[in-house]
Amino acid sequence: MNKNDFLLAVHEYLKAFGYRKNKSYWFLSNGELVYCVYVQSSQWDANDYYVEVGIAIEEIVGPKPSVTRWYVRKRCEDESQNDRNISLSVLKQAIDFFSDILTVNDLTLYLERTPHTLVGLQYELFSNT
Repeated sequence: MNKNDFLLAVHEYLKAFGYRKNKSYWFLSNGELVYCVYVQSSQWDANDYYVEVGIAIEEIVGPKPSVTRWYVRKRCEDESQNDRNISLSVLKQAIDFFSDILTVNDLTLYLERTPHTLVGLQYELFSNT
């Protein structure tokens, strides 16, 4: 699937769930969190792409945060750990983790239980602990 076909497929799939498109981003808000999908073009080949999914806190970063403002960010990979030109089915699996994170408290618990390095806005979640 080429990049343009993938973008059309992603748009149709996410639109059915209520996501709104802005440039190469799609956003879905539940009033507290914003669920984000970003299709990033490769700098080496115009037809190659990478997909990032993530979650942000709407009250802090607004309804359309850039990828650097997300609290959780994952690059989508297929079963072979390939992250370039993934299929729509890989994206569908990747956003499944959104279903377990519905509130800021859920997001905080996820970050506490998931090994990672705290970066940027994640510090704000833990400033009272």
